[in-house]
Amino acid sequence: MRTKLALSLFVAIVSIGCVHRQRASDSASGNDQVLTGVLSGAWEPANPTPAPALPRGQYDGFYTEGFETHFLAACGSTEQWVVYGAESQLQAFRAANSALLDSHGDFANSVYARVIGTPSATGNYGHLGSYPRRLDVDEFVEVREPREGDCAPRPGA
Repeated sequence: MRTKLALSLFVAIVSIGCVHRQRASDSASGNDQVLTGVLSGAWEPANPTPAPALPRGQYDGFYTEGFETHFLAACGSTEQWVVYGAESQLQAFRAANSALLDSHGDFANSVYARVIGTPSATGNYGHLGSYPRRLDVDEFVEVREPREGDCAPRPGA
């Protein structure tokens, strides 16, 4: 009897908690967001403006990792792109630089990274769809502690 009551209560909460929120500005574009029960207001996906994939090339910025997160904040951009690929190169760098790691084996702070990869078209990527692009990394060209001047504009750029 208790189980049935608990299950009924759970179903009622989930049913009531599932809301469909539509912003007036988004309604014309059809960009509706669905937020679910307990998470309502606590999380929203990236939902970026649609844009095509960027070309494969060299990208640099600050790489951050931790619990359910691993992203590159590219130089000159405010976006954070979830990073996939070339994990063996990161593992080798972690092994050679254990002083930079936390107790879980992740970088304790952001590191400077230069990669060769391809950023995806915009969408909802990574944990809970919270990143606007996915960066498929073919190679980590450089990974190191950040230095002053990283991401500074280069002459002729």
